Amino acid sequence: MWALWIALIFSNIQLHAQTATVTLRPSYIDLSSTTSESAVLMTLSSYSSNDARYRLYNSSYQYYTWDEATDAYISSTSYASGPQVVGTPSSTTTFWILFQRGGNNSATASYRDRLNPYSVNYQTVALPAATSISSPFNLTGNFVGSGSYDKSVKHVVLGYSGSTLITAVSSALSTGAFTLVCPGGTTIDKIEIRAVDNTLIETKTGSWTTTTNVGNIPNNPLITVSATSLSGFTYMEGNGPSTEQNFTISGADLSSSISISAPTDYEISKTSGVAFSAENPITLTQSGGVVTNTSIFVRLKAGLAADNYDDEIITASSTGATNKTVACNGYVDPQNPLIYVSTSSLTGFKYIVDNGPSNEQSFNISGEYLTDNVTVTAPAEFEVSETSGSGFTSSVELLPDAGTLEETTIYVRLKAGLDIDEYSENITATSDDATDKTVTCNGLVIASEPTNYPTGFTATVNSYNQITVTWTDASGGQLPAAYLVKASVMPAVSEPADGTPESDAALIKIFLKAHNKLYLQV
Repeated sequence: MWALWIALIFSNIQLHAQTATVTLRPSYIDLSSTTSESAVLMTLSSYSSNDARYRLYNSSYQYYTWDEATDAYISSTSYASGPQVVGTPSSTTTFWILFQRGGNNSATASYRDRLNPYSVNYQTVALPAATSISSPFNLTGNFVGSGSYDKSVKHVVLGYSGSTLITAVSSALSTGAFTLVCPGGTTIDKIEIRAVDNTLIETKTGSWTTTTNVGNIPNNPLITVSATSLSGFTYMEGNGPSTEQNFTISGADLSSSISISAPTDYEISKTSGVAFSAENPITLTQSGGVVTNTSIFVRLKAGLAADNYDDEIITASSTGATNKTVACNGYVDPQNPLIYVSTSSLTGFKYIVDNGPSNEQSFNISGEYLTDNVTVTAPAEFEVSETSGSGFTSSVELLPDAGTLEETTIYVRLKAGLDIDEYSENITATSDDATDKTVTCNGLVIASEPTNYPTGFTATVNSYNQITVTWTDASGGQLPAAYLVKASVMPAVSEPADGTPESDAALIKIFLKAHNKLYLQV
């Protein structure tokens, strides 16, 4: 009884022992370079841990295995640095090992794994024999994603002849591109794309014996655009269209042309710059299912009101293909009415009392984006005109043409009949919603020349630094309003100038004519 019981225990252990099996290996392998790729399908079961790390090696040489966790092929011989077994080997798991030729320039290799802490070999199994490809042809293509499988991870690409797996490679990250190296003299009639867990994603059949681009897998009609949005279309109101931008579009596996439709406020063209010719829709004709890369130019239409024009969609469509869209974002900037003047001030208007007006001066005025006439208003002591020498009045009305006032000359003078005084006032230019512009005008009305002058000037030296000056006031006719007395230590006294004010100083005094004695401290 004891012997029988022991035998049954041993038999039970054997039935539940861990296993590692090579489920499938391509019959051919590309060894032409260190980066040449292939794959092998493994099935593991009944492991004592799910944390198993593996290598594919041949003596001291090994293939470089793909590690999805780091998105890299692992060349290290350390198991701790190697990829982890996919799935749950403690129950069962089947997975593709993607690898490069790496340091093993032969078709011979073995699978070996270790469990954490990775110090002792756990399972080892030799890979079935494979033949090196000496005269290859290549099948290139592109996995475009299907269902929940996208191009963010690598997938295995398998080439079959009948039911025999001939060759294998992986799809590239992001692009999904692949190059399946096949042995010359073999007909590849089926390409499969499978997930690493061996789930079949897509199949494409054919009959390929020479280098061929098999296109997209799956071979659904495909439209590709270089951008999903374009922003920054803008112009000032009344100054459209905007500057153009562009994107590129192409198609593959098409059964009909690509139609590109513009939204309401944008226009599209196949030509640029002065050759821009708006089309809606644009039709790109396929040839052999292909539309080559084509530039489409886009701009915000002219004549739009000030506003935002965002999220307006250009749509590209073709029979059976998923529509592709490009969102356009732009705005028309409201242009406020503007008035321009050529100067901010005019000076030197002058005349002798009762002999006005002054000589005229001028400035230029213009405007744009105007919604009403421009009114140029003079202050009380000045007058304006559009004509030199005549037509002077308190204001002038200027009429824009389609919102634009061409440069116009405005003539200005100091009015006649003003009292003796200084005058500083603003001319103002106004129009609805425009910022007012001003031109400051400075003028002077001066007294007429006296007809009689003071007499009897005498100068008496009182001390080394004081002189007494006396005179007899003028009488009769046009009398002076006041007297200006100037002295100088040396050289000669500077003569006063009409219209130029003088101020009291050490050797300059201004007196009403009733004063006829002056003491000068020298």
